[in-house]
Amino acid sequence: MVTTLSESYYNTMDLKPELLPLTDFKIQLTGANGTAIIYTGYKEVAVKLPCSLRQCPMLILIVKDTEFNAKVPAIIGTNLLREYRQEFEIQRGEFPKP
Repeated sequence: MVTTLSESYYNTMDLKPELLPLTDFKIQLTGANGTAIIYTGYKEVAVKLPCSLRQCPMLILIVKDTEFNAKVPAIIGTNLLREYRQEFEIQRGEFPKP
């Protein structure tokens, strides 16, 4: 799973980061129901969780609005969770529970 942000939520941001062109890479995304996920651009960002000392670079895809992302405008991908899981398992022997 990749990290996504809905286009309408992106457009509400006061300081919109400039989107990078889609020509940098070519991927085809499909949702859990098999439909195509259309994205309009991406941005590379550094994410830092409050329970971590490090920042993790990741890509956020800006995706076209759907009925689902109207309610949930941001989805954190498993790629980010995997990065932090390794760190927590090394430090504490387990992934923190909510």
